[in-house]
Amino acid sequence: MTDAPSTRAGAGIRTWAPDALLIAIAVAALWGHALVGGAGGRFVLLRDAVSTPGPPLSDAALGVGPAAARAVPQDVTMWALQHAFTAVGAPEALVLPLLVAAALILLGVAGRAWALAAVPHAGFAVRAPAITVAMWNPFVAERLAQGAWSLLLGVAAAALVPLYFLLTSPSRERSARGNPAWLVPVIALAAFTPTGLVMAAVAVVGAMVVAACAGRRVARAAAFAVPALALAAMPALAGTLLGWGAGDAGSAEAGVAAFAARAEPGLATIGSLAGLGGIWNSDAVPGSRTGALTVLLTLPLLLVWITGAVFAFRRVRPTGDSASSASSGAPADMLPARTALGAATAVIALVSLAATPPGQATLTAMIDTAPALGILRDGQKWVGLAIPGAAVAIALVAHAVRTGIAPSSTRLAAAGAAAFVLVPLVLVPDAGKFLNREFVPVRYGGGWDGVNDVLAAASEASGSRQTVLVLPAGGFRSTPLWAGGRVVLDPAARLLHADVLEPGDLAVGGQIVEGEGGDARDAQRALLGGADAGELAAMGVDWVLDETTSRGERGNAADTLAGAQQRFADDELTLWRLPAADPAATENAEAFAPASESARRLALVAHAAWALALVGGAAGALIAGRRR
Repeated sequence: MTDAPSTRAGAGIRTWAPDALLIAIAVAALWGHALVGGAGGRFVLLRDAVSTPGPPLSDAALGVGPAAARAVPQDVTMWALQHAFTAVGAPEALVLPLLVAAALILLGVAGRAWALAAVPHAGFAVRAPAITVAMWNPFVAERLAQGAWSLLLGVAAAALVPLYFLLTSPSRERSARGNPAWLVPVIALAAFTPTGLVMAAVAVVGAMVVAACAGRRVARAAAFAVPALALAAMPALAGTLLGWGAGDAGSAEAGVAAFAARAEPGLATIGSLAGLGGIWNSDAVPGSRTGALTVLLTLPLLLVWITGAVFAFRRVRPTGDSASSASSGAPADMLPARTALGAATAVIALVSLAATPPGQATLTAMIDTAPALGILRDGQKWVGLAIPGAAVAIALVAHAVRTGIAPSSTRLAAAGAAAFVLVPLVLVPDAGKFLNREFVPVRYGGGWDGVNDVLAAASEASGSRQTVLVLPAGGFRSTPLWAGGRVVLDPAARLLHADVLEPGDLAVGGQIVEGEGGDARDAQRALLGGADAGELAAMGVDWVLDETTSRGERGNAADTLAGAQQRFADDELTLWRLPAADPAATENAEAFAPASESARRLALVAHAAWALALVGGAAGALIAGRRR
């Protein structure tokens, strides 16, 4: 009997070994190029994904700037991890690629967990399709290509949350129920961005209600989940209360229309979403999802959805005979499977409705009433909540095939089930090639260090942070120096140790979606209009930086800069110092005043609370697990 724990551990390792190998292969295929680039000191820079050397701990990073706190606690975490990597001599460029790899691994773990929730004791032939569909699908490929890498962390972590409420049936083995103490770090990880926080909250509330209605005990899991949500929400809450509001909310109607889910060729919007695709930006879509074959590529998954739902929701005779239950293609405890499939159906239907004209009008009215609901405007990102349903559906179908063939040939049965790995591979066959081609790791020119030196000297001389307006206009850049000329979010705010004035406007589908930076937009218009340099300085602008290799609008900025002093120039950057403003004419300068020290300190405390939930919660869960 003394060998029982080690025997169980050995069995667990043997069970995990093929799953871990499959997950590693998927990570290498999807993200290996970026990992190699990061190890070589090159940074990820594509669309919304921006990593830079030595990012500043700015007001925007803390969430207390004029724009909405969309990247908390993400930016502070990146700042801390990059400094830690630098301190130990590791390449800081590797931080973002490693976090993406962690998100992909966690997606695979979530797919595996849901397969086992739907089919207890499922073999590798049943687990493999679920792992693959969770990691290799249009949602993952498109969101990575869009640069929304941190969203994947939220999706993966939120996918695990319901299991701690649903796997509490007495018919489940104790080891299969999980340790609810893990809810604390899992929820904190989901809250890596505000969207992930909302996903985790939805998962907690939804799973708690479903489990309670089914007579499951939820008190113990809730005792961990509710405080975890409170701690995890602190950075976003601090940003909302202390920062956002200095700016304006922009155009809700234009934003809702621009970010609505998109129908792929031959598929209605609902079909695209059921195929886990439909992102608003067609430039972030793999080539295989843009042609006439899209319908054929999606059809296998659509059939899996339907067939899996049939297996999950059909009546199972409560005979208590495990063999009979297995041969039916579905285990007796179908609450987790039905919950995942029901949630996926609801999410796909709601996002599809939100993309219709009435749905857009309703969403616009909601955001106009409560600007914080702007987090809902990018509807397709919520399809990430359907990934557990896809994993469950494909596991149930693979299990049915395996049990249906088993009497004639065990090997043939396993092969038939494992063949369902092809479903996600067919769904987006070029995902790996597409991502490795899109992500071209970059090295930043030395001119950025030169600009920072000038700004640092000016800040030290004046005793205040400097404000910088950047050319060309717009928040995105296209230059042959970065990512092969692909569109990237301007990294200036994460490269310069100064306050970079950003309107936050986006050009989507030929229309402009205004951001919250109304005062920055006014200053930018004055610069493009050729206003007097002194007038621009009176608005609170100290410097103008021209990223000369980037294509974009510069208007009559040359007329303004004729009255400014050039302080730095190289082949990539030109920095201009505006004349000192007349103190009597600087009424608008307060618009660009930095956050107060008290606001920054409170934001840091909020981030510390989140970090405590993540790191302390993980340590506590490990200790609790050893005592079980």
